[in-house]
Amino acid sequence: MSVNEFMLEFCKGHLKYDNEDDIKMFMENKSNELIISRVPAIINKKIIIEITEAHGCASQYKKGDRFLFDMSGNLIGKESPEKLCIFALTPMGALVKSLQELMIAGVSPAKLAFSKTSCSDVGVKCGGWGRVVMDARIDENESEE
Repeated sequence: MSVNEFMLEFCKGHLKYDNEDDIKMFMENKSNELIISRVPAIINKKIIIEITEAHGCASQYKKGDRFLFDMSGNLIGKESPEKLCIFALTPMGALVKSLQELMIAGVSPAKLAFSKTSCSDVGVKCGGWGRVVMDARIDENESEE
């Protein structure tokens, strides 16, 4: 299947576009062509954001807890902690986006210079409750079961 055929199938089937103008705009967007051309190389990869430090976390995250995302940026809930703290989840978005961009560009995700982030709680020493530090990476061996 050519990239154009796959793009057409994707925008009609997965994205559910039924308006010819939307389909035309999607098909003419060169960024979409690049992204779709990279799908075979990245489709089975997962983004892992792992807790590396946790102290006083109201959601009770602990070192080793992992949030798993697919390459579309979807949280895989059944493989992630049950509780989703908005103050931890929000900064994860920048890491997910950065890893997506590297993978689409064909650059090793190991090139991500700043792979760590933290929740927005400043911790008890600074008047908050807790603090969680997270590290992001790609793991192509992760799978949804």
